[in-house]
Formats: sequence, structure tokens, C-alpha cells
Amino acid sequence: MAAKDLLIGIDLGTTALKVAAFAADSGRLLATASRRLPTRVAADGTREQDLADLRRHLAAAFSEVRQAVGDEAWSRAAGIGLAAQGGSGALFERRSGAPQTPLHLWNDSRAAALLPEVAAGRPAAYWRELSQRRGPGMGLARMLWLQRRRPGAFDGDAIYAGVGEAAFHMMTGRWCQDACNALQMGCYNVLENRLDEEPLALLGLGLRHVAPLREGHGLAALSRDGAALLGLRAGLPVAGP
Repeated sequence: MAAKDLLIGIDLGTTALKVAAFAADSGRLLATASRRLPTRVAADGTREQDLADLRRHLAAAFSEVRQAVGDEAWSRAAGIGLAAQGGSGALFERRSGAPQTPLHLWNDSRAAALLPEVAAGRPAAYWRELSQRRGPGMGLARMLWLQRRRPGAFDGDAIYAGVGEAAFHMMTGRWCQDACNALQMGCYNVLENRLDEEPLALLGLGLRHVAPLREGHGLAALSRDGAALLGLRAGLPVAGP
């Protein structure tokens, strides 16, 4: 990595999307941009966002940072890192990444009443062994909640994933998730460091319905579509989510 290279960071939070450019040799902040992510809130526990505008927000934030640093510096972008809030989820079309439902945020409580039903599917000792926690992850209850409101929602090529996974797919064409998100989804075997199909089977689902676990901190290449979206060259390494 050359001294004048720059690195781009994405922080995809619960209420805001932030993009920043840093000098690769010193870590000095060069420019930032932020976009608000509107959330629908209701008395029944609804906390959800529309994902249709995620591409637009991402492209606009990258364009703002590019203008701030200048095209010459922008041409020396050497990599992208993505961090995102975990525990939220939506249904997507696997191949295109198109959202099929709103994003239900990690603090959406509408499925909470179904959590005891999910927990009752296995003994308490099972959940402690699986996740080193007292019960199942809320993601399982949210998937059950979604099934009951949209019968057949998981048929075909549907995948349930978080907003970080959606952004990573948008940039690279690949689906993957980290262990923290998988733990909140309820399908992470902590001691064996792998996704576990048994909790999903309680809902009649399988591992094909969730994003695969990423391998360490491995990188993926920015796809042609991702490069066109962000105004960068294809092939740049992307880390995350």
C-alpha cells in the first residue's frame, strides 16, 4: 500500500449511514459524509426501515466524500471496510439482493411474544450449549413472526439477512455474515464457531435461508456493479460486514 493511498470506511448504523475516507499511511481523516435513515416507529413495537433507498444513500455519501477529497486522491482508493449494526433482518431475493420486506430493526419488539414458543422447542440446556446464553436469539422469533404474516415468504430463493449483509452483497455480489450477527439471528454455534441448522429447523428453515458465515476477516472484490455504484474501480478489496 502506497503512502498516498486512501481507505474508505462505511458505518451503517441504526439511524445513520456514514462514509469516511482516511489516509492509509497515517489514518488521518480526510472527509466524511452522512445520510439519515428514517425509521417507522409505532406503539405496537414497530421499528422498521425501507431498504429500497439504501443504494441511493450509499451512492450519495460516496459521491460527497469523493468531491471532498478530489478525483486524483479518489483514484488511489485502496480498499473499503464495512461495519454495520447487527440483529436486524429482512427478506431478500438471493440473486439480485432486492429487498422483499422492510428491515425489522434489532429493537423492533413485535416478535418478542413468540420467543418463548421458539425456546420451548428445545431444552434450556440446549440453548445454553448452543449460544452460551440463556435462550434463543431474537432473530428466530422474527423469522417465525414473518412466516406467520407472510405464508410462503421463505419459499423459492429467499434469504433472511441484515442490512450489513445487504450492503456487502450490493458491493461484492456475495452474501456473508459475521459471528455476532449470526448469534443474534439465533443460528450460531459458539463453541464450534459455525452456523447451526438445528435452530432454523424448528421453523422449517435451513442454512440456505441465511447468509453464510464469513471466514475470518477475508476480503471480497468490489464487483463491477458495486464499482459503478460507488464511483470506484472494480476489484478493490472489501472487508466486512
